[in-house]
Amino acid sequence: QFSAKTYAMTVNTMYKTMTWIVVAAVLARASQLDDTCSAIQPKAARGNALLQNPMTLSSVRKKRPVVVPLERVTATPGLLDGRHFYVSSISVGLPPQRFQVLFDTSGGLVVLPHRSCKDPVCDKRASLSTLRSSTSIAMNLSGTVIRDEDRRHAAMRDSATVTFATPDLGVGNVSGIFVQDRVCLSATFGRPCTRTGILVATRMEEMPFGALPVDGIVGL
Repeated sequence: QFSAKTYAMTVNTMYKTMTWIVVAAVLARASQLDDTCSAIQPKAARGNALLQNPMTLSSVRKKRPVVVPLERVTATPGLLDGRHFYVSSISVGLPPQRFQVLFDTSGGLVVLPHRSCKDPVCDKRASLSTLRSSTSIAMNLSGTVIRDEDRRHAAMRDSATVTFATPDLGVGNVSGIFVQDRVCLSATFGRPCTRTGILVATRMEEMPFGALPVDGIVGL
């Protein structure tokens, strides 16, 4: 007889709200990336060592890391005035749903708001609809797949409450359930992609998440 469990976790993050410098050349778990993704051709205007011709992901990952462009954005007004973060865009699922995220080099979780989340933090952000995604798979923390007929029943699936501890934003909790879906390192489906587990948040506390000018976090 299957029984669901509730887990508690703690993540010590390294957010630096003044700069939040994240390396632009993100390895993005290259060994797990999906070889079926479309070819990549970075824009010449980037000014780095660029690929002159489209290449398969297999050949790219043998030569260099995936380059993820970052954008400097201002923190949420009224909470961290004058401070900035470096963010990027990802897409999740099919059809793709777009999110603006921080890359957390000290954590390993992908956290996005679930569309059922009613907290004020979630209301201000893009949320993930797992039912809209044809590639979404409901799962437990162990990786056990949840049958379609059971995925609407909360008692039949694991949940988790994760505590994020940050040096300058304090401590806050996020609670949610687990899915696996296709995550692409760009707002356009077809860029470097991988299937990965996601904690979709049904509850998010105001701090630290309300101060972050993003929808979610991608742990590397």
